[in-house]
Amino acid sequence: MKEMMGALRILGVGVVLVLVVLTGCSSDSSSDKSAEAESIYDPGASVPAVSYAEACGVELFLKSPGGALEPVSDGDAINPGVHTLAVKIEGDPSSIDRVFLTNGGLYQVEAVSENSLYVCDYEVSGERLYESVLIQVIHSSGRATKEKVVFKTFESCPPGTFPEYGIGVSLGREIMDAHLMELELALDDMIGEVFSAIASSETGLITTLAYRAGDGVRIHTLEPAQSALYPDAVLRLVFTIPGVTLQALPLFGNNLVQTADNDLVVDLYAGLADLDEEGRRRLVLTFFDSARLTFAREFFLRAALEELLSRELTSIAAPAVSMDLGELLAEFKEKLPTEAIVNDEPVDVGILFENLNLDLDKYLFVNLSGMSGAFTMDSLVLSAGFYAAETDEVDWPDAFTPPSPLEPGLEELFIELCTALTDEVFAAVTTEDGVVIIEDGIPVKIRIETLSYGDDDPATDDFVVNSLILGDAGEAGVKTVRISFTVKDVDLRAVSYYAGLPLVNTSDNDLTIEADLEMRHIPARPGLGQVEAAMVEVRDVRFSETFSCDLLLPVRKTATEELITRELQDLDDLVLDLEEILGELELEVDLSSFLVSGTAPEFPDVSPCLPAPSWDLALQDGFTLRAAVSSSTINWLCAALVGEGFSWDVREVLGAILGDDFEGFTAGRA
Repeated sequence: MKEMMGALRILGVGVVLVLVVLTGCSSDSSSDKSAEAESIYDPGASVPAVSYAEACGVELFLKSPGGALEPVSDGDAINPGVHTLAVKIEGDPSSIDRVFLTNGGLYQVEAVSENSLYVCDYEVSGERLYESVLIQVIHSSGRATKEKVVFKTFESCPPGTFPEYGIGVSLGREIMDAHLMELELALDDMIGEVFSAIASSETGLITTLAYRAGDGVRIHTLEPAQSALYPDAVLRLVFTIPGVTLQALPLFGNNLVQTADNDLVVDLYAGLADLDEEGRRRLVLTFFDSARLTFAREFFLRAALEELLSRELTSIAAPAVSMDLGELLAEFKEKLPTEAIVNDEPVDVGILFENLNLDLDKYLFVNLSGMSGAFTMDSLVLSAGFYAAETDEVDWPDAFTPPSPLEPGLEELFIELCTALTDEVFAAVTTEDGVVIIEDGIPVKIRIETLSYGDDDPATDDFVVNSLILGDAGEAGVKTVRISFTVKDVDLRAVSYYAGLPLVNTSDNDLTIEADLEMRHIPARPGLGQVEAAMVEVRDVRFSETFSCDLLLPVRKTATEELITRELQDLDDLVLDLEEILGELELEVDLSSFLVSGTAPEFPDVSPCLPAPSWDLALQDGFTLRAAVSSSTINWLCAALVGEGFSWDVREVLGAILGDDFEGFTAGRA
C-alpha cells in the first residue's frame, strides 16, 4: 500500500511537470521558408492580409441538416466528420472575390455564396485534439480578411464534474516483483498493529493473539487476477503469517479454541474501487468474499474459526489519494535545476514558476480504481481521475476501536448440548410401552405420564451450566468435555403400567447431571460445520429434592435417577449445527483504521463526466509500464491550476519543444 501511494505521488509530480511545460513555454511559430504558390487561390498559398481598417467582420456557423445556424467560437467542441459550415461576412459583398476555409495546411475548401452566407462542406479531422479553421475572405485587391477559429474535437467535462477515467496505467509483473519486499514489510507492520490491538482489547471473542514477528510476513503470490469466480478482481495475493498463537471463544475459564506456533496462510482476490458503501469517494480494497484463511496444523474447530475469520475480510476503505499542491510543487521545485534549455534558449526555472501565477491552495485528488479485462493477463491495470479543489479535512479513526464485549451468547454451544441431552432422554423414557425401574432389586414397569422442565418464562433459564472442563483427546480436532449442568423445574408423574396406580410424583424439582463427553468437529464449506458429541460416561444424576412418595418408598427417587443414567449412557451421538449457534459471532475489526490516522482531506461531492475508456493498455514485448492520458484530464487540470478560460493550441505549444514533425501529432488520439 505504501508503495502504491509512492507511485501515485510520482505520477502526480509528473503530471504537474507536464502542465508547467505546457503553460510556461512558448515559441516563435514563424518559419524562414517562404511559400512559393503559383496562385493565391491554391491550398497552402500565402495571401497578404488587408489592413485592420479594411478588414470585414467574419463569423463562423455550424449549419444543421434542418438549416439552423449555431455559432462556432474558440474552444467549442465539434465532433470529427464532415459538417456544413457557413460564413457570415459584414461589409460590401461586391468587394469579395472568393472565400476559402483551410486547416492552415494543404486541406482547403471554397465556400460558395448562398442566401447572404458562404457555405461549404468541411471535414473535421479526428487525428488531433484541437483543430483550427482559417477563413480567408479574398478581396478583389488580392488581399484577404482573415479569421481563425480553434475548436476541440472532443467533449469537455461540464462544470462541477471531473474526468473519472482520465488516466490508464498498466503495471507489469516485473514491477510488482521488484517491490515484493517493500510490500512484505508494509503487511508485517499492519498485521503487527492489528494483532496487538485485538490482543489488548476485551472483545470477548479472542483472549490471546500473537505471531512470530521475527520471521516476518512472507508473500508467496502477487499477480494480476485471473478468476472466473471474481471477474472484477485485479490482483491475487497469497501470504503467510508465521507462528500464530491463538486462544479464542472463552467459556467458564476454558478456551474452546487454542493453537500455538501455527502458520496462517491468507489467500484472497482483491479489487480496487473508488466508492464506499455510502457512495463516498474512497480508496477501497474489496475482496468479493474470496478471502480464505488456512492454518497449517489441525486443532479443535479449526475450520470453523477459519471461516469466521474469513468472513471478517470483506473490504478495507481509506481516504482517496490526495496531495497538497503547494507542498507538492515546492518539493518538486527543489529537485529541479535552476536553469533549463527550451528550444536552445536558457529559461530560469524559478522565474518560470513565478510567472505562472498558479492557484496551488488546493488538494489534488486521485480517484483510483482497478480495471479488469482481457488485458490483465500479465499486468495490473488501474485507472485514475484527477480533481483539484479546496476542501475540508475530516477525522479518520486514528486507533483501533474494539467492539463491545460479546453478549453472553457464546455459551449457547453447551446450552444447546444440555438441551439436546435432556430432550433425548426425556423422549426415550416417555414412550407408550413404558419403562422399567428397579426397586430393591425388583423390576417395576411404569408409564410416565408427565415429564417436563422449565417454568415457561422466557426471562428465566431452563438450563444452568455449573462447571465445564475441556481437555485434549489425543487426536487433533477432538475435545473431551466434563460438564455439570442443572435442568430447572422438572415435573415428573408416573403410574404403574398395568394398574395405573400413582407411583412417582415431583414438581419444580431441579435435576443435576454430570457427564463426560467427547466432541468432534465435522467441517463443512460453506458454513461452520457441525459438532458431534458422544457420551463417554455418566458420572452423576440427582434430583435436588425428595419425591412426594419417598416417605413410603424412598427408593423410587433413586430408581428414577438410575433410569435417567441408563438412558443417558445409551444415547446415540448428538449432532449440533454450529452455523445456528456461532454464525452470528463477529470480531468487527475495521482494518481501515490501521491505514490512516488523524485527519484526511475529503474528496468533494462531485460527479464523474466520462464513461470508461476503451484504451488498449496491453503491455508490449519488453515493456513493464504503459500509460494513457485523456485530453480532458490535461485540460481540466490546466483550468484548475490557471483558472477558467485558459486555452492552448497543442501544436503551437508543443511544436517548439518536440518539433513540428513529432509523430504524436498525427499518430492518434491519447
